[in-house]
Amino acid sequence: MLTNNSNTNRSKTKGLSIATGYTPNPAPAPIDFAALLINQDPNYIRYQVPWRPGIKNAALTNASFALPRTAPTDKAVREQWLSPALPSEKWTTPMLGLVIDHCVPPPENFFPDSPHSAQATADRSVLWAKEGPPAVHPEWAAPRFYPTINMGIEVKKNLPEGGVKWLFTRFRMKGLRDGRFDLGCEVWDEEGELVAVSSQVWMVVEVKGKGKGKTGPSGKL
Repeated sequence: MLTNNSNTNRSKTKGLSIATGYTPNPAPAPIDFAALLINQDPNYIRYQVPWRPGIKNAALTNASFALPRTAPTDKAVREQWLSPALPSEKWTTPMLGLVIDHCVPPPENFFPDSPHSAQATADRSVLWAKEGPPAVHPEWAAPRFYPTINMGIEVKKNLPEGGVKWLFTRFRMKGLRDGRFDLGCEVWDEEGELVAVSSQVWMVVEVKGKGKGKTGPSGKL
């Protein structure tokens, strides 16, 4: 994967700033984080993968997710709130790459039988909230996986030095052709301020059979 990156100390950057009034469209549904933790938020359901020795998709254990109970009507969109899994940890500016990398590719929304579509993942989370998560987290089960070709990140706002607990991410795909697709990401904080934007290019690699046992793109949801 090629990552386009230009590092600088943003706290010492001096230059022109213009407020455009840009806001997420549509606005994300309201969220009550206290209610979320006991699975009583009406708009979101918590998705947490516990760490266990030998887990193949261990990257998922780094974050706790809040998924929309009802997936966006636009299949090209995936969105979520996410927080570091460790209660003592918070997101900081250097961790934004990790925040942006936690995405199930939107093409899965276009396969009605995919267990990794936004709605299927949310429905599974609701079931686990009632019955408890399985002893072993399911592996990637689709007959395709998604390597990232390149990723560029533009930080619009430094996070506080002490970090923040929750960030909202919205991923949007404009088109998929010949096994390649774009993926744009916006990162927003709890105050509704834009933290970062990302532009990515991904590939779709189809595998023979049903894909059972494939860990998929970094062990996505």
